[in-house]
Amino acid sequence: PSLVVTRPFRPSLLEERGSDGSRVLKINEDITLNLKKSSVLGEEFLLKSYVGDVEKHTYMDGSYLEEDLFHDADAMASLTLSNNGELQVEGVIGPKLRIMPAPEQERSSEGHVAHMIYEIPDGHSGLHDDAVHPPENYFNVSERAVNMNDIYNAKIIYPELFVLVDTAFLQQFRGEETKLIKYVCKNCQCDEFKVPKRF
Repeated sequence: PSLVVTRPFRPSLLEERGSDGSRVLKINEDITLNLKKSSVLGEEFLLKSYVGDVEKHTYMDGSYLEEDLFHDADAMASLTLSNNGELQVEGVIGPKLRIMPAPEQERSSEGHVAHMIYEIPDGHSGLHDDAVHPPENYFNVSERAVNMNDIYNAKIIYPELFVLVDTAFLQQFRGEETKLIKYVCKNCQCDEFKVPKRF
């Protein structure tokens, strides 16, 4: 990633916690976020993994996985905050910026962890369109769609998302599945900002 902010900075919480779990986070002199608690997972989260050819199912507590997940819809920010004695912020701010702790940088005299902001590159350079597209007539549902409104009259639907990750990508998170899941949660939250509200 190309660096946007060339010197380290130390974000701070201006308001620790509102009655609704909201927080005000000052990133630097130019960026202050009004964070609200995020929820993108169900109560129960299923992680499927493989050990050799054996499929392993691990059920996880969704609220635990997203306990440190926050967003600011106006700023299109989705990030995790951990504050176990030292504030660490990681995630996306707007469509172009990413914030991460910079542990290699010197701490402040108060012991605060330095952070850096990086620019998110445009597009998907270096990625290939490896998706296999079904034939055009695959989704021909005209015969079945006569009275779909009579059959399915749900006001709210809850789609499930299946994310496939290989071991090379998992290694970007030092093999820690929880960090990978939080990364996916932040990206799902960001995608939600991009979809226009219709209701």
